[in-house]
Amino acid sequence: MKKIKKKYWVGIVSLVAVSALVAVLVMTFAGAQEEADYSGFAKCLTDNGLVFYGTDWCGHCQDQKEMFGKDIDLIDFVNCDFEWGTCTDAGVRGYPTWGEDGKIIAIGTQSFQNLADFSGCELP
Repeated sequence: MKKIKKKYWVGIVSLVAVSALVAVLVMTFAGAQEEADYSGFAKCLTDNGLVFYGTDWCGHCQDQKEMFGKDIDLIDFVNCDFEWGTCTDAGVRGYPTWGEDGKIIAIGTQSFQNLADFSGCELP
């Protein structure tokens, strides 16, 4: 009877130890992934005249912004909630919209590859 209890406890302790090790490894590797640096890419988009038109309430605009992370501040963003006339003059009819030289070049959330193709900017 004592052998069964001992084996039972050894199994539980082993399971807890393995679970703790897995949790530590997951947290370590999850924390090790750093946010990519898109600052050069974002600056290039702005330098090459791309403009991101959107609103604060647009979920797809929020998705587009999240793609750039902290580097979204380097993008030429026109908030159509506050600059409605600018957006209307540019022909914006949906969000997000990307424009260049007063022309609409893409509507909807764009991949980095699409933005690179439109602008000639290199991806990081």
